[in-house]
Amino acid sequence: ARHPHIAEIVFDVVLKTPDERFGEYLKCLQYLDVDYNSDRRAFSQMTRGRELAKLFPDKVQVDEIFAVTQQRSPNEATLCHQMAIYEINRAGGDLAQADAHLEAAIENARGKSIALVEHTRAELALRRAKAADKPLAQQRYLKQAVDICSHLKRSSLGSHAYHTVAKVGIYKLKTALQEDTLSDSELERILRDTEREIADGLKASPGDDYLLSAEAQLAQLLAETNRAESALRQAFTKNPRNGYVARTLARLLEINEQVDEACDILRKALEANNNDKALHHAYGKLLLKQGTATDDEMLYHFRKDYSRGDSNFDAQLLHARQVFVAEGADASKPMFRQLSNASVSVNQKRRLLYPLPTHFYGRVTKLEASYCFVERDGPGDWIYCHASNVEEEVWRELQVSDRVAFSIAFTMRGPSALDLSLATH
Repeated sequence: ARHPHIAEIVFDVVLKTPDERFGEYLKCLQYLDVDYNSDRRAFSQMTRGRELAKLFPDKVQVDEIFAVTQQRSPNEATLCHQMAIYEINRAGGDLAQADAHLEAAIENARGKSIALVEHTRAELALRRAKAADKPLAQQRYLKQAVDICSHLKRSSLGSHAYHTVAKVGIYKLKTALQEDTLSDSELERILRDTEREIADGLKASPGDDYLLSAEAQLAQLLAETNRAESALRQAFTKNPRNGYVARTLARLLEINEQVDEACDILRKALEANNNDKALHHAYGKLLLKQGTATDDEMLYHFRKDYSRGDSNFDAQLLHARQVFVAEGADASKPMFRQLSNASVSVNQKRRLLYPLPTHFYGRVTKLEASYCFVERDGPGDWIYCHASNVEEEVWRELQVSDRVAFSIAFTMRGPSALDLSLATH
């Protein structure tokens, strides 16, 4: 939504204290009729453990909310799951109690909800590792988190599983650097594996916010130490064919704004191992960021970095984008059509990525309640534009045949206009 719902405004502005919120919360829960879809959705939103931990610092209040909820919940597994999430997220939460709630949720879970509960079990294991005071217990919990996520990577929660494993790696890396307990080779291995989890997750879920957040955390951690770069350089010198080492070293150099050297590392790695798709992917993205490569060079690397029918949707999206740029909209349509049929969430298919660096002009050729099409000057292709990507004032004034200026980014469904404004010429 463009603006917060009026209920959210009342809740955040008028009902400022937890005590005021608590009374109204209970009233709302008691009046909701879960036999109606709209009320059931509201009921589900209001019993989310993570949000309750934010809203109510007093556990007694949340316990009472859950007590009311238990009498009226249409799904026992979901409620037990949210009670566990609450314990995991509240300050000083009872992790043993969270585990008991998850066991109860597993007993009653069906279908997709099983994967959701399993992922929370992995997150709980990570929390327990951080709370453990004995190294053996810590390692056991970290391994449990990774083992659970290894099974979830093939599910609809794949990006969440990659994110949790990446968090495990970041935690290991941070702890080891603080305690200075690892050799360079061990440090290089943890760093390489963590970078791989993030990269592999982003291939299947381009632009995923959680994975990008993990990537930023890893970058910040690496910026605080020189040991990682030294370890990676030694490993790369020994074996330039190792794509994981080359990509991780190039990423670290990119973080340190040594982009030219990062390109040199990837070029050398490709000379040693030109069949490594991930190296082509990393090099193509770095060239895209630089903005100096030719269309043919970009097409070559993006064409090489995936196989037909695989789940590297980021590579396929980049290839389709480059075909759009170099060969036109018609040439890219079959590629976007295939991407739009991928078995991923609707939100992932709609995510805007990889904007073009220039602005465009055109005229509105079709206007509906929530979207329009713009005929682009020059190529004459029709670019889709959703109302949510346009300022509300501009959208209200928009009419068929209006001249507009806009940018273009890409979803898995194709090119999409954004930042649309009325043109003065």
